[in-house]
Amino acid sequence: MRILITGGTGFIGKKLINLLNTQGRFEVFGDKEPIDLTDIQSIRTVLDKVKPDLIVHLAALTFVPNSQPLNFYNVNTLGTENLLKMVIETNVSEMGMLCFSTAGVYGIQQKDLLDETLTPNPINHYAMSKYCMEQVVNKYRKLRNITIVRPFNILGNGQNIDFLVPKIVNCFAKKDSLIELGNLDSIRDFISADDCCDIVCKLISKPLTNDIVNICSGVGHSVYDVFSFLSDISNHQMQIKQDERFMRNDDIPKMIGNPSKLFNVLGEVYNFTPLKDILEKMYIEKLQESLV
Repeated sequence: MRILITGGTGFIGKKLINLLNTQGRFEVFGDKEPIDLTDIQSIRTVLDKVKPDLIVHLAALTFVPNSQPLNFYNVNTLGTENLLKMVIETNVSEMGMLCFSTAGVYGIQQKDLLDETLTPNPINHYAMSKYCMEQVVNKYRKLRNITIVRPFNILGNGQNIDFLVPKIVNCFAKKDSLIELGNLDSIRDFISADDCCDIVCKLISKPLTNDIVNICSGVGHSVYDVFSFLSDISNHQMQIKQDERFMRNDDIPKMIGNPSKLFNVLGEVYNFTPLKDILEKMYIEKLQESLV
């Protein structure tokens, strides 16, 4: 099977390509075939070259506090429309597509565990652009089987330090005496990038269907939990200063996913890596980077 990973040079893309290459069952493309989703000709060139049987669509603009909201829609929504149009026009990816959305589309809900039956309520432009992407995908479901996954908070080495948890890990690795953070009480369902890639590999090893599936563990931790775990892991004490600059008006207090449908699709209960283990690996790898 020939698989194209859009966003193959990104945080998740690199890990997914490495994992798929170890399987010995796939020809994997995307790390040397960059796609500009805003450029139809760029997409056509890659599709004509690779002729993929299946596409994992990861490419997106992801950093929420981006100061130019229009970019989210140009890349995440209209860019996905461009990709889907070219998939049909070039007659590729006949085994279907797996498209990454985000758990952010749920927004603020009344349920403790967020499941796929909930009506999305996105509250920032990144999540809105991804929900719009999901609606674009619906236009093409009669032409291709397209599974949308909604991953919750993915963590791992190589993640942009502008994101919250990598920032905290980096501060502990540097043995800083003070860290400035926003809301410490926000609760998230953290999953490792390795687990996420493993789950994607399992999903595309089965026939894809027109479906929406959470990638989540069902376990929530606060930002303060992250800080406490890293204090234990590093054996380093650091002062926290809450800074209004890092307080977001559109912050969601609690986001924990319901993994029941995921387990049903996989045909098994998935054993997710505990958060403390994820953080310990990130911390050790960050220390090793500083020695290079």
